[in-house]
Amino acid sequence: MISQTAEKILARPLKADEGISPAVMEEAETRLGIKLPYILKEYYTSVGNNTLFMNEHIRFAMPDELYTEDGKLVFLEENQCVCMWAVDLKEMGYDNPTVYMLVESDDGNAWFPEEIPLAEFLRLMLYYQ
Repeated sequence: MISQTAEKILARPLKADEGISPAVMEEAETRLGIKLPYILKEYYTSVGNNTLFMNEHIRFAMPDELYTEDGKLVFLEENQCVCMWAVDLKEMGYDNPTVYMLVESDDGNAWFPEEIPLAEFLRLMLYYQ
């Protein structure tokens, strides 16, 4: 699903070197001690080395930069570092988990669920980038 959408946007087939190798994604899973959602791994293995889709406007964490905070796996950061997006660690086994956005404020940080699940969110980010 991710590669087909990326190819439509680019108007060309993806090149093999535009994706991050599955071995690198497995290393990230081992380091974090979790199994990443399939669709998130597909994003990285399809377009993880393509700067247009990874950090043109908002910034996706590279596999070695993925981290957990407040019981969530943080994978995306807004360009001004005001908010971040994550999936709940309790939903790591889900095919299409809920995406949460962290909003930082003087009153404290709060996580809010997005209106669309991860698969649709990532496809939207391809267009947004």
